[in-house]
Amino acid sequence: MVKILVASADVFNNQNFCNLLTNDNKFFIQNAFTVSDTLDKYATMQPNVLIIGTSLGVSNCIEIINKISIFPNVSNNCYTIIVATRQETNNIIEQLQNFSRVYKILDKPFNFSQAIDTINEIAPIFIINELTFDDIRPILLLLNISVSSKGAIYLMSAIIICYYYPFLLENLENDVYSRIANYYNTTHDKVRENIRNTLMTLDNSYIDANKFQLFKLFDFKDNTTPKQFIEIVSTYFRQKKRND
Repeated sequence: MVKILVASADVFNNQNFCNLLTNDNKFFIQNAFTVSDTLDKYATMQPNVLIIGTSLGVSNCIEIINKISIFPNVSNNCYTIIVATRQETNNIIEQLQNFSRVYKILDKPFNFSQAIDTINEIAPIFIINELTFDDIRPILLLLNISVSSKGAIYLMSAIIICYYYPFLLENLENDVYSRIANYYNTTHDKVRENIRNTLMTLDNSYIDANKFQLFKLFDFKDNTTPKQFIEIVSTYFRQKKRND
């Protein structure tokens, strides 16, 4: 089931859209009409999709997105859709700290059909099950990586983020590392340094590719970059979880 939170001050459109989605049993839908209501329901509901209308006000939309952009709980993976005019979109792009958090901006006036098409585009992602550190640790242990090190913890966090948000791989340095730094109260540079140092152990180790199917996807003769490692492992789990 896909959990959807619709936040808009346009009560009539909001309720009509929610009623429309309620007819499809694969959706669980709630609405919110203020900033505080949106944040409260986001925290308790942990939606998969958040639709925000700029009827709440552009600055309020930006405030909501910035507040939910801290590294999420591993079970809280949410795609954000904004409904805005072209001018409002320009203002949002200029002011929003974490624009990569936004999946898509839909043009006003609110088009129900376009919104549903976007939700159906996202929905297949949530067929996969939750990914946790416990899933990833055995792989790191087989690679002789100390799972209690800071680098391993940051690496597993990055894998989980990119498992839920694969499009963030294109902004690994600026978005994923910053989110991890915020969550663990450290710096972007420390996250990058610890992950790189952790993966350097792979370059000097002989890894038996027959030990684990995933290892056949790596070329251990060459340096393994953080992006390559995170992409391979997160993609592996995305495919695996869909089949479980």
